[in-house]
Amino acid sequence: MKKLVLFLTCISCTGVFAQQLEYALTKSTSTYSELTSPTDITTKAWTDVHNLRLPPGFNFKYFGKRYDTVRISATSGIWFSRAGDDIAFFGTENYFPQNNNNAMSPVSYIATGITPDRIVKIQFKNFRAQTSDPTDEYTVNNQIWLYETTNAIEFHFGPNTITDPNKTEFFIGIIDSDNSPYLAIDSTAAAPKLVRVINAGTFDGIPTHPVNGQVYTLTPTPKASVNQLPKPYSFYQLENGFQLMGETPGSVGIYDLSGKLVEIISNEPGQLLKHEFKDMAPGIYTINFRINDVDFIEKIIIR
Repeated sequence: MKKLVLFLTCISCTGVFAQQLEYALTKSTSTYSELTSPTDITTKAWTDVHNLRLPPGFNFKYFGKRYDTVRISATSGIWFSRAGDDIAFFGTENYFPQNNNNAMSPVSYIATGITPDRIVKIQFKNFRAQTSDPTDEYTVNNQIWLYETTNAIEFHFGPNTITDPNKTEFFIGIIDSDNSPYLAIDSTAAAPKLVRVINAGTFDGIPTHPVNGQVYTLTPTPKASVNQLPKPYSFYQLENGFQLMGETPGSVGIYDLSGKLVEIISNEPGQLLKHEFKDMAPGIYTINFRINDVDFIEKIIIR
């Protein structure tokens, strides 16, 4: 018996990647300066998560949700939710303090400026990571800035020493648990791109750590509706597959509901792609493709 293919047409499913890409990335350079007389939370930061109450009236918006408190974690960046699943993160793996001495790798914060242009700055100093060879070095200095009014998130990268040749994957981005998958920096540190990560298991981040003075700014953008985002392609269901026509990329990925890549289909830009499913188990699948650096997704159900 042939499988039944149903195409989901709800707003949360059709064209979801273009709809949900709610932050714009800009890169700049600025002299990295350590914070002056910040509040040090080192005594708790390496063993627990510190609750930071934002200044009165600050009320930072993260993916459109308002927060008056953020939580600082030495090992994973800053959390916007108590469960730790809404995170602005940087790095490659778990960090530890220099010489296992918390005082040598302090975590601190400060609020600067006046309303409505205040900035909350959180600093991670002399953070280390395990290297494959004891003679190699891995030490970074980073800051995360939160901007009042604009709700922008800024990653500031300071002096770093990474000599381990095996360190080739660095992950920087933001996670919204209600809008997964997450947004992350892709391509290279010098020419970064903000992408929506479909399958974390196959995403490699960027191959080198950003250099001293590099700044990545993530600014919220208006959330467009499906009607405001005409799809630059045509997508039709077939009896047991689909047909895609448009300026599509060289490959189209099919993923199951867990995010596992099931199949990759090769296709030439501007040519008709006609695909029939074979031996696909019943369930929900996503068909992912990119047009003009924007990721699009269609979801189907196979019964």
